[in-house]
Amino acid sequence: MKSVMRYVSKLSKTLWDGQQLVRGIDCQPETAFDEFLSTKLLHHKDGGVMFYHMVQSFPKGEAVDPVTAHAAALKLAEYYEGYEVLVCTHTDREHIHSHFLINSVNF
Repeated sequence: MKSVMRYVSKLSKTLWDGQQLVRGIDCQPETAFDEFLSTKLLHHKDGGVMFYHMVQSFPKGEAVDPVTAHAAALKLAEYYEGYEVLVCTHTDREHIHSHFLINSVNF
């Protein structure tokens, strides 16, 4: 779980125009792993599915800039009200895409 969080939030993948496109919803990106785990332990649900991983992707050549794609991802993350969500938009590929790591336990 921690390695996936490290991968999706890598600076080399999420940096655009001097800004890192990483945001935590109801958690801090730097401590998201610990916060996800604390929520699970608090509710005695530390087994089974740890988190859900979702990707929102735009086709290669789509006229969308990374900042707009990240804003769309944050809007989509609002759907998961009550869940901790780590949102990371990748700019290192020909297709802009955002990763969502969603805690499997609602706080």
